[in-house]
Amino acid sequence: EYAQETYRQFFALLLEQPTDEAILWHCTSGKDRTGVIAALVLSSLGTDRETILQDFEISNVYFSRGVNALVEQITAKTDDPYIIEGAQSLVGVSRNHMKNMLDAIDVRYGSMENYLTGPIGLSESDIAELRQKYVE
Repeated sequence: EYAQETYRQFFALLLEQPTDEAILWHCTSGKDRTGVIAALVLSSLGTDRETILQDFEISNVYFSRGVNALVEQITAKTDDPYIIEGAQSLVGVSRNHMKNMLDAIDVRYGSMENYLTGPIGLSESDIAELRQKYVE
């Protein structure tokens, strides 16, 4: 519920934002919380799930140096794929984690649209306004 309140506030900022100004959002690593809100925003704009997952996964390009260094250290001690994948997602991102989050929204709320118009509190007109403002 805390996260949902934060998401509501973020969408309110997007709706209030003048069209000639930008919004920058980030978190400590710029991947987990930032990735979730990016997935929600992209969903509200009508972006398909595969594109959202690909966009999220691109983060690994930027985290590759840290991911590779950690994987080298871990594979020197174990070849357990679960440990390696877990470590990779600590430094990089896991497509499976984002997919699981999106799937959980579908299971719990029926669809992303139901989530956005339910707990997040967007109206159909809010979604239309977001698309008008942020989609070319």
